Amino acid sequence: MLGGLALVVVAAGISHDSRMFMLGGLLVVGGVLRLTTALASDARRRRKHPVDPSDPRWHGGAGITQLAGRTCIECGRRITIGADGMSCSQCHAPAHIDCEELHLAHAHGPEIAFPFR
Repeated sequence: MLGGLALVVVAAGISHDSRMFMLGGLLVVGGVLRLTTALASDARRRRKHPVDPSDPRWHGGAGITQLAGRTCIECGRRITIGADGMSCSQCHAPAHIDCEELHLAHAHGPEIAFPFR
């Protein structure tokens, strides 16, 4: 692609040599086609292997649960940022921080969700 672009520039600068100009244009178009084909095949390959958010390779083996991308056990929405989620202290299910008390009350009883009330 860069060679074709160089030929186009040289052909335009010399004497408007039409053969050199056409060859350079074909090389530029061919380079762009190769680039887009390579990017498309890479995207197809990535779609075949979806990433599992609970894969331990996401967090580098730090011993924590990956929360971003997982579904909240209480409201059913995805946790978009790991800081917005937490893992239930009782069942280790992912939940939003805002949904923590509701989940504890619904799933584990009010005596666990509100121990001092």
